[in-house]
Amino acid sequence: MKALTLWQPYATAIARGWKRVETRPPWAMRLGKLVGTDLAIHAAVREVPLAALRAYGHVTIGRPRGCSASARYFSPALHGDVVVPLPLGCVVAVARIAAVMPMVPLEYQAQLADEQYVIDVPEQGGLHARLCWGEYELIEDQRPWGDFAPGRVAVLLDHVRPLANPVAMRGAQQLWTLNSVAEAMVNVELSLAEARRARDEAP
Repeated sequence: MKALTLWQPYATAIARGWKRVETRPPWAMRLGKLVGTDLAIHAAVREVPLAALRAYGHVTIGRPRGCSASARYFSPALHGDVVVPLPLGCVVAVARIAAVMPMVPLEYQAQLADEQYVIDVPEQGGLHARLCWGEYELIEDQRPWGDFAPGRVAVLLDHVRPLANPVAMRGAQQLWTLNSVAEAMVNVELSLAEARRARDEAP
């Protein structure tokens, strides 16, 4: 299973369904060959610098330490303060790669019917993902969670499954691969999470 390492609170934001689009430099276009496959979401050992959080509208209070630590942060996208665990150095969820598309300037005009991209159209509500010819999805709510400057790449995620318990391991830059033991541990925690959900939903 492939994996991406993210700073916190962004990894946990994906696990909780708040962040559905991960933005990366142009190298991420190669993730297009993985559309439809699972991706492990790994939280980095280091926390994101406070200045970067402020730039995206987040403020972290306190310093999370270890996989069982908690921190408090505020996000305008959540309309209030939320206290959530922010594990470091762990896989926290598995998501499916739904689409990979570049962020293009407003004046960009697509020529191919199957071309996909993200574009910012302020007069029509802001950020839009162009999924196919004539079909757009408004993703303005994702703006606080990423850098959508032209030239960046948007990785759209769906079918997010948080792990029952984070699985501690070292990460890496860009795209990396879980070893067989780590993947087995992640799959066990996914199964435990599914069993827990089924138990909670049982009449």
